[in-house]
Amino acid sequence: MLRGSVVRASDACRDGGGEYFCPRCGEVMILRCGRKRIPHFAHKSGRYHGEPETVQHELMKSIMEESLSRVCEGVAVDDAKVKVGDSYPDVLGINCRTVKGLVNIVCEVQYSNIDANEVKARTITYSREGYYTLWVFAVDHLIFTRRKLVRIGSDGKRLVLYMNHGKFYFLDYNTSNFGDYILSKSASGETTYLIEGRCWGRFPEDFVLVPDTEVVDDRGVKYEVKVLKVFCRGG
Repeated sequence: MLRGSVVRASDACRDGGGEYFCPRCGEVMILRCGRKRIPHFAHKSGRYHGEPETVQHELMKSIMEESLSRVCEGVAVDDAKVKVGDSYPDVLGINCRTVKGLVNIVCEVQYSNIDANEVKARTITYSREGYYTLWVFAVDHLIFTRRKLVRIGSDGKRLVLYMNHGKFYFLDYNTSNFGDYILSKSASGETTYLIEGRCWGRFPEDFVLVPDTEVVDDRGVKYEVKVLKVFCRGG
């Protein structure tokens, strides 16, 4: 953001000039533009609230911000004024168009590994505040095989236990493509999960957004949470 106003990276690249600051920590930001990269801001120190932040995570946030801006009346990314419960959402969309009308959305983008209990806790918190949560993981979590199947590692398997509706979403931060995947156990059962891709495409144009609810078991306590499910158009 410029002092006192929020600016998208794509707009800043088009307009040129200016000094930009993080809306949360106030640190000077670096504007990264170019024909072969997604416009995005990066912390000059390479750290975010004292923690390391990768370029990939910055890219993912920028991509989802731009994507949601095409279906939401308002979009905020890394906004210090927008705190939901104890968390600051990566990307927040207000009055977003879905097949069931306008809803508010929290999009959490995940490049590094995250504990499944943390995913549950944030989803429960966002749901209590009336937001439908969409978790999007970096394509790096996929391991492609010669048989055109993909599998996920141990951290991904733990998240599978949370994703009751059996859908996983991935973002290729190099191409901006979004992947809609269905999860299933392999024949070996406990050690491997295979996920079959339904499609890759542009989000949200190539997908249908469906707000829904599901039950999450968090340490023996069941909660009904709001989730945003994404389906391929024509799929």
